[in-house]
Amino acid sequence: MENQLLKELSKNLVAEPTDYMKSLKKNLQMYVDQKEISLSSIAEAADISQDTLKTLLYGRSTDCKLSTVIALSRALNVSVDELVGAGTISEETKKSIQISRNLPERLLYFIRWAIRYHQRQLESKKITSKAINIMTLDCSNNGNLLMSNNFDLLDFKDLEDFVSYKVFMGLKIPCDNYMPVLSRGDVLLLANDRNPLQNEMVVVVTNEYAKIVRRKEEVINGQKQAVYYSIRNNSFLANEDSIDEVIGYVVKIVHTDE
Repeated sequence: MENQLLKELSKNLVAEPTDYMKSLKKNLQMYVDQKEISLSSIAEAADISQDTLKTLLYGRSTDCKLSTVIALSRALNVSVDELVGAGTISEETKKSIQISRNLPERLLYFIRWAIRYHQRQLESKKITSKAINIMTLDCSNNGNLLMSNNFDLLDFKDLEDFVSYKVFMGLKIPCDNYMPVLSRGDVLLLANDRNPLQNEMVVVVTNEYAKIVRRKEEVINGQKQAVYYSIRNNSFLANEDSIDEVIGYVVKIVHTDE
C-alpha cells in the first residue's frame, strides 16, 4: 500500500531549483501529509533517525548531508534531483523516469531492449551523420494503422537542414488506404518542437490506433477549439482534448519506390 502511494506521489514532486532546502522540505512534506505514511516508516526505510527527519521537516536548517538526501531518495523511490529540485535532469527526462516507475516489468524490459536495439543499429550501419528511427506501421483488417516494433534507420545526409534539425522520428505507411494523399512506402518525417498549425498534417494516437489527421481551429459553441479531421475522408475524428497523444506534425513526406 505504502509503496504504491509513494509511486503515485513521485509524479507530483515540487521543483524549486533556487532553494534546494525549501524544495526538499516541501517534497518530504508531501509524503508525511499522507495518513498512510508515517515519519517512522520513512525514517526506517532511509535508515536515519526520526529526529533527523523531523529536523529536516520542521527545523531551521539551511543545509543537509548528501548521504541523508541519498538515503531519503532511495527510501522514497525518487531521484536526488527530484527530491531537491537540483535541475540536473531535464523536465522531459524527469517525466520519462516517473512514467517508467509505474510500468510493469515486461514493458520496462521492452524499453531497455529498444534502446539497445537502436544503439546496435547505429553502430552496425556506421552512420556518421545524424540518423533517425523509422517505424513501419502495422495495418489492421479495417485499414487502421497501429504502432509497431518494426524499426529501421534513415540517414539525414540527403535531407534539407530545416528538416534534419527538427525531425525526431519517421513513420512508414504500410498500405494504400490513404491514397491519393499517401501511398504505400511513404515515410512521414515528424517533429514535435511546437504545436501543430492550422490545417497541418499531424499523427496522433487515439483508441490505440495511429491516425493521420489535419488540425483545424474552429469556433464551437462560441469558443475556439482545436479539432482533428482524418485525411482519409476528411471526416471529423476528435477534439484535441480527447486525443490520447499527439506524436508530432509532418515536416516532410519522403516518397519511396515501394
